[in-house]
Amino acid sequence: MYEKYKQFLHNESEAENNAIWHDELVFFQIDGAEKEVAYVENELGIQLPQDLRRFYNEIGYGFVCTNYDNLFNRLLSPIEIYDFYKGINEYENDERRGDCSLERNAIAFYEVSEDVFLP
Repeated sequence: MYEKYKQFLHNESEAENNAIWHDELVFFQIDGAEKEVAYVENELGIQLPQDLRRFYNEIGYGFVCTNYDNLFNRLLSPIEIYDFYKGINEYENDERRGDCSLERNAIAFYEVSEDVFLP
């Protein structure tokens, strides 16, 4: 289903390679994506949308439109979604967490900028 995006797939070890960041799209595969998704869903008591689960399994997570300096345009990995809602790692003091609630039935999975997540 996501064949056109496979040309933009990279291993996480390539993240330090500046050449990949010249592409419009940069995605990283998730080893054990199904297990990671299942863990996050179980721990957060949610179900990710089927299309998002499939994308994680076939492609992974990553960046869209990497050439914008002030925007992240980042599809979070399942573990990053978990970290965000649990307030751990880089999200420990993130004020944006107050704007996103799992009770609203909308899961923040895309980070537009340092101020905005899309559910």
